[in-house]
Amino acid sequence: MFKLVSYAKFLLRSTNQHGVHSPFVYLLITRCLYDRKRKATDHQVKKICEKSKNLSVKESRLLLRLISYLDLQTVLILGKDQRSLAQVMELYTGDLTIDTALSSAPYDLIIAESNEVAEANDAITMLLSAMHNDSLLVLRGIHSDPDSEALWQTLCKNESVTASIDLYRVGLLFIRREQLQEQFTIRW
Repeated sequence: MFKLVSYAKFLLRSTNQHGVHSPFVYLLITRCLYDRKRKATDHQVKKICEKSKNLSVKESRLLLRLISYLDLQTVLILGKDQRSLAQVMELYTGDLTIDTALSSAPYDLIIAESNEVAEANDAITMLLSAMHNDSLLVLRGIHSDPDSEALWQTLCKNESVTASIDLYRVGLLFIRREQLQEQFTIRW
């Protein structure tokens, strides 16, 4: 019942690219999120996702498009699907460093499970401290339970997060000092 109510609220609040007034987010939506061109790696992505219970093809393709569009170099993958996500990331043909454990380096992209981050007390501070300007935090399952939704709202209000995009299944949190803090809910 929770997910049904949560999805209904999402549909009422959500918009497409025409409701977005931030140039950065508008271009991200039109050139990355809504890019439906088939890629050479799509068949391999589908094979990887068939083996994983929690990783969708749509989400995997989105992650690859984000890496390519934003030209991300370093990725930290946290959570239960580390191996499957790492296999998907390895399909990217550019220069990409993938970690599955937090090290001292700042990351361009961090992928985490919202329910696992919600359980760890210092996880929010740890994740945000591992990011730099122009970093992206992808939080999976932001509407899976009330704790995950509460975590998402807390992260959106964090002063270092300047742009948050709620895609229902996935949340995108950007740190961009040159942008004012805004929250977007986008149908994807």
